[in-house]
Amino acid sequence: MPGARTTQWSYRTALVRISVTLAVSVVLLTALVAAATAQAASNAVPGELIVRFDEDTSKTESRAIVNETLGSIDQRLPDGSAVVSVDAGASTTEVAQLLEEQPGVTYAEPNYIVRRQAWADDSFLTDGTLWGVIKVKAPTAWNVSRGSGITVAVLDSGVALDHPDLVSNFWQNGDEVVDGVDNDGNGFTDDVYGADWVRSDGTPDDEEGHGTHVAGTVAAVADDGNPAVGVAPGAQVMSLKFLDSEGVGNVGDAIAAIDYAISEGASVINASWGGPEYSAALEDAIRRAGDAGVVFATAAGNDGSDNDDMPSYPASMDLPNLISIAAANSENQLAGFSNYGPQTVDVAAPGVDVTSTVGGSYEAWSGTSMATPHVAAVAALLKSTEPGLPASQIVDAIKYGSRQVDTLAGRVQSGGIADAVGALAAIGHPVDSVDAAPSPFRLKRPGKRVRVHRGGKVKFTWSRTQDTDLVGYEIYVDGRLKATVDDPDGSQGPRIARTSVKIKVSSGKHRWSVIAVDEAGNERKAGRGRSKGRVAVISKR
Repeated sequence: MPGARTTQWSYRTALVRISVTLAVSVVLLTALVAAATAQAASNAVPGELIVRFDEDTSKTESRAIVNETLGSIDQRLPDGSAVVSVDAGASTTEVAQLLEEQPGVTYAEPNYIVRRQAWADDSFLTDGTLWGVIKVKAPTAWNVSRGSGITVAVLDSGVALDHPDLVSNFWQNGDEVVDGVDNDGNGFTDDVYGADWVRSDGTPDDEEGHGTHVAGTVAAVADDGNPAVGVAPGAQVMSLKFLDSEGVGNVGDAIAAIDYAISEGASVINASWGGPEYSAALEDAIRRAGDAGVVFATAAGNDGSDNDDMPSYPASMDLPNLISIAAANSENQLAGFSNYGPQTVDVAAPGVDVTSTVGGSYEAWSGTSMATPHVAAVAALLKSTEPGLPASQIVDAIKYGSRQVDTLAGRVQSGGIADAVGALAAIGHPVDSVDAAPSPFRLKRPGKRVRVHRGGKVKFTWSRTQDTDLVGYEIYVDGRLKATVDDPDGSQGPRIARTSVKIKVSSGKHRWSVIAVDEAGNERKAGRGRSKGRVAVISKR
């Protein structure tokens, strides 16, 4: 199975509103105007204006108007307006006022600076390591929601309660204190962060790592100086431990954990586990969760088989609040180990080489276990936006809002990859973002044949895509991700920004591709320039 580690499938798979009194003194009003002007200037390109001309103003007339008011046209825009540079020493504000007084000018305003919104500075996100978070378009969705106010119950092997990228996002039981007493009378002593059915106590720490990895993908903290960030970094994680150090648990404990999650107010349950045997009692528990408005996200399984023919449970249960998730790689292909099923598996999500929290560190694991928390977290984003929405509508929104992919047609019911932006739009909350693929770029080398020293490396080179929100490039050889090249500066970056990489490639014929990825998770494959995308590597003896 691909990846650093592939999980097993037993019971473990995987405006600011400002109020201003109208009765304000002239002095105060003047101060407010001055402050607003200063604020606008700080958020605009110095010495530049956007000028809109009347429809009957010709280009010659517009140029003359601008030249007469201490400016010059730098760029014509498609709608007939223009970017104007103000002459050195002239006041941008005064030139704007002069322009608006001229016949033929509709308006003049600062060339305001816009910045990417809701992005996070966690290093694994900015360097592309968290490709799955980007793939499901979580950073763009954060313009609407980060999952605040929502609790995701992780029914698993526990969670590392001291992991620095998680501690700030743990759910806390407000009816319990650490005093050796079962304050809330629920059968668990000191169950502040959740409960443990393996040791029958209130300390659901992780002895195996699986639950911690899942929790990190759901809600690792954003902008905290640590490298990871979850798909729903504003959500809270409730740790419910029923899998032991071998990743094995039983249905009875799973049901008890589900009922705990319901009673303690969880909105989403992540179930990265399953087995071949159907349990009516487990189905009843999941149905109870649905009646309480809880979304149940579960892994399809890691047997590489069709769940339509060989059911896996609880993934194959037909319940309106249950969503079954397959694993896909970074090229949107179904992972070889992943179960599938056009009737019983709902959607795919990133599940190959997914980096997340483990112990006190981070590791890349693979499995439908890793795909599931991406979807559970998307559900949290939707729940945070529309808390009263029934679980079934959340599930439907994730399926209908998925990004359609040819390679998944007929493999999963939705025919696509989970997409937070699409899901939000499906519940009436479109995200105001540019959802266009990176601009076209071309491959340059290698050519059709390359000679290298034995054990040497092949140099891959491409032109630069002209995007300002570019995360970077992914280089694939024979369908496998071989390297990533970070390019945070986009088209405005330094000329020395990398557009090449050396990769060790064995002798023989290979196919390769370079894919540009932007902050919203949009992708574009490089066009075939001088390179044909197929390389015969001839080792030099």
